[in-house]
Amino acid sequence: MGDHTPIEWVRALAEKRNAIPATWNPIDGCSRATAGCRLCYAAQLVHVRLSKSIPGRYAGLTELDAQNVPRFNGVVRLAEHVLDAPKKARRPRVYFVCDMADLFHPNVPWDWLDRIFATMAATPQHTYLLLTKRPDVLMAYAGLAVQCGEHWLAGQAVAQAVRWPLPNVWIGTTVTDQKDAAANIPLLLSTPAVMRFISAEPLLGPVDLTAIQRPFDDCLIQYDALDGRWHEVDGFSAGYGMERINWVIAGGESGGSDRPAHPDWFRSLRDQCTAVGVPFLFKQWGEFREFDTGGPDVETVEADDQFSIPVGYHPCELGAIKPHFVTPDGRCFQHFHDIPEGTPARLMERAGKKAAGRVLDGRTWDQVPEVA
Repeated sequence: MGDHTPIEWVRALAEKRNAIPATWNPIDGCSRATAGCRLCYAAQLVHVRLSKSIPGRYAGLTELDAQNVPRFNGVVRLAEHVLDAPKKARRPRVYFVCDMADLFHPNVPWDWLDRIFATMAATPQHTYLLLTKRPDVLMAYAGLAVQCGEHWLAGQAVAQAVRWPLPNVWIGTTVTDQKDAAANIPLLLSTPAVMRFISAEPLLGPVDLTAIQRPFDDCLIQYDALDGRWHEVDGFSAGYGMERINWVIAGGESGGSDRPAHPDWFRSLRDQCTAVGVPFLFKQWGEFREFDTGGPDVETVEADDQFSIPVGYHPCELGAIKPHFVTPDGRCFQHFHDIPEGTPARLMERAGKKAAGRVLDGRTWDQVPEVA
């Protein structure tokens, strides 16, 4: 747990709400859920540093995979000593809950969740951001809480009866590509909440939030998760009023990644959001950034549908550092001549997270929801 976290989207929201950006980790441990977990920063931090410096808390939570990359092993623990910490914080905070774990990991007992939510219910001055890769568990827990009504947290240290959803708790899920979006977003939107958000980080493929399909009654519908419009896929019915995503966060992979995100994936998400007034926050390029010499010839050809760099130029001659080429479908090539003929690709350079920065098309994007 710590105040003044550097996590960009937490800081942006805290600034808007005149609060302190912070993290709160009542759960330790996790395991991989999707392809986006491969270079989990938390697993690397725990395996390399924290398991040695704070062994009583973090030892035994990680292991090395076949490629010698640290990963969580599925062991989870309740961090009793930080469970009540938000109650001692008088000034309002925006808490990212379990930035080092997944609160809704299937190995977390629901009585632990009750105790954690009791702390959140007892501290309405704070805003809690819950981000999970397992929205199915979140939806199941929320469903039981709704059924329990005002008896949901009975027996916990809460001054008065409360119901789900808590007004100071925002829920979100991670999507790394369209497959994730199709699986996770319907679950998120089916879970009662005051605010819902997605984190498209690490972004590993294009995501269209305006074309999410899900079963509904006895038919298949396609809906826009940003404005709530829907229509039957094989029918004539259509309507408006589905639950919507209130905030979109996006970023590329860091931590020694070899999976650059195509720049147009970020632009597409930004444009989808701005078209309907949904706040968009661009967290980072990640390990790679879009290459641009600043010359008009290069910019013109980079914007062309057929080529990523001027014909006849070698990326090193343009000054690219450790060049990589990424195609719109996510394939990555280190040499221009390896790209299949006729395949558009964008020239990227490995610069490292700090140097790559978080400027997209000449500006930072730090939009957050307006909440009274």
